[in-house]
Amino acid sequence: MAVLIVRNFELPGRSLAAGKRGMAATSHPTATFAAIEALRDGGNAVDAAVAACAAQCVVEAGSTGSGGNCFALLSRGGSANVIAYNGSGRTPAAAAAEWYERPGVESIERHSPHAVTIPGAVEAWARLIKDHGRRPLTAALEPAIELARDGYAISPRVSHDIGTQRDLLRRDRTASRIFLNGGEAPSVGSLQRQPEVRPDPLDIDNLHIEIEATRLAYAARDALLSDPAKAAVPIAYLLSDRLADALAGRLISPTRSSALAMNISHP
Repeated sequence: MAVLIVRNFELPGRSLAAGKRGMAATSHPTATFAAIEALRDGGNAVDAAVAACAAQCVVEAGSTGSGGNCFALLSRGGSANVIAYNGSGRTPAAAAAEWYERPGVESIERHSPHAVTIPGAVEAWARLIKDHGRRPLTAALEPAIELARDGYAISPRVSHDIGTQRDLLRRDRTASRIFLNGGEAPSVGSLQRQPEVRPDPLDIDNLHIEIEATRLAYAARDALLSDPAKAAVPIAYLLSDRLADALAGRLISPTRSSALAMNISHP
């Protein structure tokens, strides 16, 4: 038997939210609005969740961030077949205990590069939307990009949280410039921007291909380019369609990086 608990409307508080076609809940109204707009645009719960999370990374960065983790439980159509996605950040491959022991690192301080993991959030967003969403990732990121570019009002919670972390933020020049106002926490209602947020979201798969293509180009440079005063440099071949076609014809895996050993030589 379901029991509905009705609050005392004479006292401050929040009422139960009810909706007919969908709903969203976050700790920041702007992020919630991004989710609602995604649903109105024809997106499903996955599209709305990613849009909300990306927006919250901007307007409430102390709670979540694109450089962090993402964990998801998805029930398609409300079925009992729950899909779990682990988008946790991984430690670097070389981060064995011995690596830290050699320079005498005995603890992982909060304000330290050693505390940073390889981000997993954005990869998880891209995968969840590709497998289960209705809209492209670019659409989910648009509200966050607009907020970062045009600015957003500081909420009471954000002002409080930044104030409690003021000294930590002061230790980093970039963080201090973006999140503090004259070295102090921004006041409630003040406008904050993050212009460094990229204005055009990159497709993750395309970014991987571009990175791998860049590695091929550098491999060709290392194999063929040298000081022309000391060695013969095949300039015509470096600028030729033949080399371009040879590099373009190399297999680039869509899921992993290519082997570093590349046999590139001047024919």
